[in-house]
Amino acid sequence: MKNGHTTSCGCQVNPTEHCHFTEGTFVEAIETRTTPRNNTSGVRGVSWDQRSQRWVARIGFQGKTYYLGSYERLEDARAARLRGEEMYDEFLDWYHSTADAYPVARSG
Repeated sequence: MKNGHTTSCGCQVNPTEHCHFTEGTFVEAIETRTTPRNNTSGVRGVSWDQRSQRWVARIGFQGKTYYLGSYERLEDARAARLRGEEMYDEFLDWYHSTADAYPVARSG
């Protein structure tokens, strides 16, 4: 805060009021599904494996990383990742259908 680049020490916004963590998952993280800036494939969860010379698809969910396979073509790895994201959709359907009845555990 002293150098002028930070406007809050964290007291202005309480992340536990805005982030929902339930069943080992940050709900907002899987709802947004943004691709990290350092991703070079253009597809979240897909990377180039230099050793095997293949595209590798993975997905993280509920604290675990799932290997979705390696592929010669980026399009095939993208399709595998999209199939893997179906577990996100199922989880979000469950979460939103039970949000009122299910006590949400807050992070923090």
